[in-house]
Amino acid sequence: MRGRVVQRTRTELMRSFLQKMKTKTPKLQY
Repeated sequence: MRGRVVQRTRTELMRSFLQKMKTKTPKLQY
């Protein structure tokens, strides 16, 4: 249960990170 929550948070952080990178460099497409 706890591991699942950590995994979800990890994916959320990764998603937000990718979003920041995307806004920084519009050329890159994920």
